[in-house]
Amino acid sequence: MKKRHGPWIVEATKNIYSNNWLKVYEDDVIGIAGEKKKYSHISIRNGSHVIPVDNDNNVYLAEEFRYGAGEIFLEVIAGGIEEGEEPLETAKRELKEELGITAERFIDLGVIDPLPSHSFYKVYPYLALDLALGEQQLDANEEIKIVKMPLTEAVKKALDGTIKDALSALIILRAARYLEVI
Repeated sequence: MKKRHGPWIVEATKNIYSNNWLKVYEDDVIGIAGEKKKYSHISIRNGSHVIPVDNDNNVYLAEEFRYGAGEIFLEVIAGGIEEGEEPLETAKRELKEELGITAERFIDLGVIDPLPSHSFYKVYPYLALDLALGEQQLDANEEIKIVKMPLTEAVKKALDGTIKDALSALIILRAARYLEVI
């Protein structure tokens, strides 16, 4: 059954692979110029990201080994949105679990589409303020070191490439802009 997808026509969709986080598809399409071709795309469970900033403009980041890249990354914390959960609920849950932090206020920093050419995936970033520090509640497969630094230092690391995760860099910059640090 043919259906329109923007200027493209999708003739058929085949699910190549699925798990709880990711689905891989291959579509038979008619492209913009009228040519028939295959187009692969992925669907990733939407996620929430959180950047906590304390009253002294210090940020709390997570240092964690990332399997796909095979190295340690410095990032804002993040997690997948569970079925029936709102993005803000996910943000609060992940902040408490991964960093042991609760917050009185959350500022919505917009929506990010990180890979629009090949994925259906949205990220909901939040700035967490008025923090209370506590104990991490990590999953058995998580090993996260908390890194505290001035927000201005995090901005420098985002801009100079030390923070290599693109979502984290963008969220740090959005938070700094909101707080009028940059």
